[in-house]
Amino acid sequence: MILKGKDKIGIELTKLYCEKGNVPEAEQKQIKLRESIVAEAQKLYQSQGGKGFELTFSFNRANPIESKNKKKLIKKLSELARNIEGFSGGDLPSQRYSNIPELDYAYLNKNEYPDPTWRIVTLTEGSELSKNDLLAIVREKEEKAKGYEKCDLYWLLVTVDFFDPVQDREFPRNDFDKIESEVFDKIFVYRTTGEVLEVK
Repeated sequence: MILKGKDKIGIELTKLYCEKGNVPEAEQKQIKLRESIVAEAQKLYQSQGGKGFELTFSFNRANPIESKNKKKLIKKLSELARNIEGFSGGDLPSQRYSNIPELDYAYLNKNEYPDPTWRIVTLTEGSELSKNDLLAIVREKEEKAKGYEKCDLYWLLVTVDFFDPVQDREFPRNDFDKIESEVFDKIFVYRTTGEVLEVK
C-alpha cells in the first residue's frame, strides 16, 4: 500500500500468526483438519441412525492430528457419540474420551434438533506478544523490502486478529522494547480490539 501526500509512504501489511503455517502441527492447518473430521464424524454417526443432539469439542494442541490418522479419529468420535447416548448432558468426563488423546474437552447438549451441528471451540491461553515474535517478522519483511517501490518513508503494520485463535496475542502490560530497523521508519502492531502498539 502506498500513501501519497507530502511524503510518499510505502506501507507493508502483514499478519502475526502463533506458528509458521507450513508445518503440519500449525494451528492454521490443524483447525481445517479438525473441522473436517468433526463434520465427517457427525455425518457417520447420523448415517447409522444417531440421535439429534449436539456435541462440542476442544482439541489438544499438544497432540496435533496427523493426516494419516484422520479416518481413525472420525470413527472414534462417532463411537464416542454412540457411547454417550444415555448420558445426561453437560461436560463429558475425560474418561469417556481417554482413548482420544487429540481431545481435551467435550460437551453434550442433550436436546435434540432436526438439523444438529457438532462444533469446535478453542480454549486459548492468552499468550503475550513477545519481542522475538515481532523481530522475526521485521527481519523477514526487511529482506522483502529490496523489491519495494521507491518511497520517502516505509512503515510496517502488523495486525493481530483477536477473534482468530491462530493469531491472537495479548499486548504486554509493561513497556515494550523498541525494535530497531534500518528499513522501516515506523512499525505498528494493531490488535482488532482497537489496541495499537508503536514499536518504532
